[in-house]
Amino acid sequence: MTRIIVILGVSVISGILYRLGGKTGFNTKLRDVGCSLLICALIGLFGGLNTILGWLCLPVCFGLAWAALTTYRYFLPKPKDYSWYHYALHGFFVAFAAFPYALVTKHYLGFGLRCLVCAVGLGVWYHLAKWNDDLHEWGRGFILTLTVPLMFLPI
Repeated sequence: MTRIIVILGVSVISGILYRLGGKTGFNTKLRDVGCSLLICALIGLFGGLNTILGWLCLPVCFGLAWAALTTYRYFLPKPKDYSWYHYALHGFFVAFAAFPYALVTKHYLGFGLRCLVCAVGLGVWYHLAKWNDDLHEWGRGFILTLTVPLMFLPI
């Protein structure tokens, strides 16, 4: 029960930081650094890291997540307005940033499942919350962090 509360609490905070990072008057690093740090914190707390290599993968995951959070475009031309597939790609790449963790722990299926859930989740969330910027951005940060435990599946 404690794990669930911690994961939900950290996910809510991640959603807040994600939104603040996109809001006028705030620095984007709140999103880029804050969400990356919270995702890595959950991996460190609950990810079963029991080797030096496991712990050394966290800074790499942090850097990759930070890089993934700094853009929504990736290899696509910048659109006038973003669509669901831009957010789906964004979700996939932020989740894919944990690839070093999957390599170390061999939890490939859980990692792949998280990539899929984040891609589909952010694509669907676009349709559900596009009418409200605060809710839309908060939900993206929440989904990206809430899905971290999927990687802990030992299959």
